[in-house]
Amino acid sequence: MSVNKESDINLDKAYRLNDTIIVFVGLGMIGIPIITNFFGGTVPNEFLFGATVSSFLLALSDGILIAERMNKFILWFYGLSFIGGILSVIYLPVVLNMFPRLLEILNPMSADLTLMALGFVLMVVGVRSFTYKLSTVKELRTEFTSLVQQVKDLYPQLEEARNSNEKLAKSIAEKNEQINKFGSQLKDLEKEYNQLKSENEKLKVYK
Repeated sequence: MSVNKESDINLDKAYRLNDTIIVFVGLGMIGIPIITNFFGGTVPNEFLFGATVSSFLLALSDGILIAERMNKFILWFYGLSFIGGILSVIYLPVVLNMFPRLLEILNPMSADLTLMALGFVLMVVGVRSFTYKLSTVKELRTEFTSLVQQVKDLYPQLEEARNSNEKLAKSIAEKNEQINKFGSQLKDLEKEYNQLKSENEKLKVYK
């Protein structure tokens, strides 16, 4: 296996681990308000602030990890979603102030709702990213299987070429052997010719 393939596999494992952590953190953020309310407690503002920063950083890191694999349309979609999220933080309080009764109802639950919303966002981001990367891995496996099948299809042709090369090499060896035999016969004929020539010269001397 090449170094690049091993690196891609290790990166996919790291991506999955990151997504798994995000999902479990999101589950924890949803569960903590439920548990604290069950025991009659409240979520501390410090934890709420930490969860907000943590969810932002985790979601940001997850988005950066897969940004290179996303097309421009999806990048624009997530970019606009991010801008919409920022604008909602700015203008949602204005809308709530226009409806004081709704604000009075939501105000006691604001910390819990915020924390649960952050947990839900993290779960959605983690599951979405995990399934996206899993589909990418499946596509790579499909391409690899197709490549292996192509190699298998080429194997008979390679075997046929090897057999043809062996036959050609055998034919060349036979031709070389025939040439060597012909050369040996030529040497014998040359030797007989020299003997006949020598005897002919002796006969001329006797005459």
